[in-house]
Amino acid sequence: MSIFTQKQQHIAEKIDSDITRSNWKDWKWHIKHVIREISTVKKILNIVYPEEEKLKLQETLNKFPLSITPYYLSLIDVNNYTNDPIFLQSFPSSDELIIEDYDLNDPLSEDKDSPVSHLTHRYPDRVLLHVSNVCSMY
Repeated sequence: MSIFTQKQQHIAEKIDSDITRSNWKDWKWHIKHVIREISTVKKILNIVYPEEEKLKLQETLNKFPLSITPYYLSLIDVNNYTNDPIFLQSFPSSDELIIEDYDLNDPLSEDKDSPVSHLTHRYPDRVLLHVSNVCSMY
């Protein structure tokens, strides 16, 4: 049974040989099968990273984890992945390893507006409740 596109079908079959269309449409299946390693991305998308780029990416992933769902992986243009917006959004950049003093500040002054954990109280008549600290794509 076909998923949606040939690329999605190919990705789904590499991840789970018993894939069904209903699995592909199920967000829980995608969370269960998030991709966390460069080697898995290479295996699924057939991207061959230049050695220097691969080392930089791995160094970055040692600090900032990779987590991308199969669906988002299927949106990456493998022929131009270095300029692909989904790739750039979902794969940590080695530039993130450069930490300046100002990076450690609280630019939006959220700390003072958080009286307790998981709650931001910026305005008198409303609060922002942080329900989850988990994202399927970091």
